[in-house]
Amino acid sequence: MPRLGMPLSLLLLLAGCGAAPTANAPVVPLYAQDRYVDGIVAMHKQDFPAAETAAREALKEAPDFVDAHLLLAESLFRQGQEADGIAVLDDVDRLAPGRPEPLLLRGMLTELRGELPKAQEFYRQARASYDTGTMTREQALNYAIASYLAAGRLAGFQAVDDLLEKTPEDQELRVLRSQISQDQRAFFLQRVKPENGKPENARPAPADRGEQ
Repeated sequence: MPRLGMPLSLLLLLAGCGAAPTANAPVVPLYAQDRYVDGIVAMHKQDFPAAETAAREALKEAPDFVDAHLLLAESLFRQGQEADGIAVLDDVDRLAPGRPEPLLLRGMLTELRGELPKAQEFYRQARASYDTGTMTREQALNYAIASYLAAGRLAGFQAVDDLLEKTPEDQELRVLRSQISQDQRAFFLQRVKPENGKPENARPAPADRGEQ
């Protein structure tokens, strides 16, 4: 995979954890922001325990720092701690109702369990939750991923190509488009896939517990 400019793995992580603050969002202290950046770097290095530690330190300083919650969730998923990661997504749902990222991540987890129709419903909900008129670049990247996972390559191409019209020299976007072109769903699902391939404390899906 090409590694031009910002590595795509880091770019995708930022897409998951870097949404723009709203007008009503609390100001995040600099210490928490610094620890969040440390966590992003640790995730890029695949040092998931360090990413978890950095995210937790950020949250001690700023308990409502939604992006740090999302970083914590992804670091837990990569360590196989699925149930704990899902609990963090539940926190995000309470702190920031309507954020698309928990829906996207829940869809990825569901797809990893082999429940593609249910996963695609999560992806569709995530895709519909983005404000396409005011998205940041990072949000637009996540929107492209959700579009591809929900509706296939043509939908993903359209979202990526809209970005490429604005920044045609962006090599990271071209790598993203290449992954979609090759129908590499597994590439995107790595965001929540345990490093060892096995969740340690996965909470069963509702269907697995006989629930509706």
